[in-house]
Amino acid sequence: MSSALIPVVGAAAGALASGAAKTISGGLSFLAQLTGGGTSESQSAAASEAELPPADALEALHSRMEDFMRRLKERMLQAGLAADQRLDLQQEPWGSIAVNDDHPQRERVEAILASDPLLASEFHQLADDYRAAIEAAGQNLSRVDVFQMSAGADGVAAGFVR
Repeated sequence: MSSALIPVVGAAAGALASGAAKTISGGLSFLAQLTGGGTSESQSAAASEAELPPADALEALHSRMEDFMRRLKERMLQAGLAADQRLDLQQEPWGSIAVNDDHPQRERVEAILASDPLLASEFHQLADDYRAAIEAAGQNLSRVDVFQMSAGADGVAAGFVR
């Protein structure tokens, strides 16, 4: 290598290292990099809901829940599963998502949720946002109360069970 190129190579390596350090120090995850940034559509919607009165926030949250269920049912159809039966999802304390025991394809639906970190993350974000909206509306919840979301012929519903 020519001695004239050493400063150029050194500057390029320094710029590359500086960019890597900024990415690491900014706390951006690999997943956030792949998805185009640190905030998802769900997180942006949650931030705007926080500014709404409790009743309007719950209505906006319900719309996000319907979108989530629509995407989950699309994933189920892509996997060859029937998506026309009632589906109850429950947030488990250890971070997984359980499907109602009487659902004939329970294990396969749980596998879909476990294999899609973005979909699972969205469910957990909905649970957190629903808890915050319910508490803002004046209802007292404890950590024992578990988030549950249901989808059936009558639409999407959510609540807490013990």
